Amino acid sequence: MWQTAADLPELDEWVPNVDIDPDRADTRRRILRLLAVLVLLGLAGGIGWYATRWQENRQTAALATVAATADGLAQAAARLHETVTELADLGSPLSDPAVTAQYDEASRELFETASRLDPNQPRTGSVRALALETAQQALEIEQVVGDALTYRSALVALLQPPDLPADANSRDVPQVVADVTDWVGRFRSTVDAMPGSPLLDTHRRLMAETATWLESWQTGYADALREGDAGSARFHIDLLERRLRAVEVAWSDTSQELIEWATEAFQVLSERLTELSTRAG
Repeated sequence: MWQTAADLPELDEWVPNVDIDPDRADTRRRILRLLAVLVLLGLAGGIGWYATRWQENRQTAALATVAATADGLAQAAARLHETVTELADLGSPLSDPAVTAQYDEASRELFETASRLDPNQPRTGSVRALALETAQQALEIEQVVGDALTYRSALVALLQPPDLPADANSRDVPQVVADVTDWVGRFRSTVDAMPGSPLLDTHRRLMAETATWLESWQTGYADALREGDAGSARFHIDLLERRLRAVEVAWSDTSQELIEWATEAFQVLSERLTELSTRAG
């Protein structure tokens, strides 16, 4: 009933008793290849869809950031414009001296956020171009306004000469003369360092002429003090007051031109920022 080892076939002679159809095997291999291709295509399509959606979401977020940045710059521009209207008043400090730095930061942030937009897509490309142009315009305005505010600050300091007595005690004369000489020297060096622009050049020339005039004026005033000539000293003091008053009057005209220029420039900028916020939002 049991086969012995002698009855079993040799291993090298044994083959599995399976009937394999070659055509069916080939068909099965084709099906497996087709399934593998379909799986790969599905994976590729899924990855492509995800990448597209990721890029779309990224650009949507970038557009929202541009819109928010444009709104922030519009607010900073409004505050800077308000500060510009205070240029003419040399007797009071500016209400918001830090606004220029805030405006500059907002302008540069618009540049940065705009650079994240895809220039090759119709919507983002057009918004990107408008944002970059608007940021450039904002910085050009800042250059003019910043120079004007810097000029004004320097002017305020220069229009405050030291005490000018008409009948100083002989022991005080050297100190008074030293104070005047120091002020005249600072006047010259400050004028030389003042920013220049087409809107400031006329007043800057007047300041340069005044600096030259002061060099001769201080000699006459110092001589009057040393000689104890109170009448001559008062005469020189009156000359200086009238000269500085002429500088203030001229600044009133210059600052008005600056205010008019800035008002128009900020109006154009405001319109562009509104358009940018609408298109990016």
